[in-house]
Amino acid sequence: MENCFGVKNFRTLLETRATLQDRRERFVFVILRNAIPLVGIFFLGWSAQNLIVLYFADTLGAMWALVTGLALNFPEAKAQTGFFERLNAWGTMLFVGAFLIAFMAIPLGMPLFIYLMLVQWDWRAALSDTEFVFGIVLIVVLSLVGMLRHYQIIERLTPDGSNVKHDFGILMTRWVIVLILIYLMGFVLGEWGAYVMVLGYLAATVASEIMPERFVNLFGRGDTKRGG
Repeated sequence: MENCFGVKNFRTLLETRATLQDRRERFVFVILRNAIPLVGIFFLGWSAQNLIVLYFADTLGAMWALVTGLALNFPEAKAQTGFFERLNAWGTMLFVGAFLIAFMAIPLGMPLFIYLMLVQWDWRAALSDTEFVFGIVLIVVLSLVGMLRHYQIIERLTPDGSNVKHDFGILMTRWVIVLILIYLMGFVLGEWGAYVMVLGYLAATVASEIMPERFVNLFGRGDTKRGG
């Protein structure tokens, strides 16, 4: 009996060590991955203003992927059996998803738009920057891939069992932090405010990946139960 308890405790110790090691490796990976934009800004001449615009576009793209992946699992879309009927249903849902996110982009993006106007950000110069254009293209591709991924996950788990609400809450909370920084420091610091926004966004990204449950409840408790 004593030997059995010893084996059980040993297994528990091994599982605990493996969990801690996994968390440590994940933490290091998340830090290194999000340090890349900082290296680009401070050592490679990347524009902090361009980068925060890309982060905003990425946030909208991720929201669109979630909303559209959910909409494509609505009974109205899945009830169609013919090819053209199904294609029409998919086209409608893609448009509805884009319309909803475009509507949300107004309140979410207006503070950033005002800030960019104050610092005289030149969108023509941004579009002439190869790295900026590549970033936009990459965001579009990743949004489409993310939408298909969310569609498959929601189809497997059902809308109620999926993580749509939880993931959308993380995206919203992450961008709300940027909005707070715009109001508190962005307008005051001028061009340097973009650096603060990038730092805030990266810090929020790290926190959301390492402590997702705590992060999503940062501005109030809610139902954050994740699906299987």
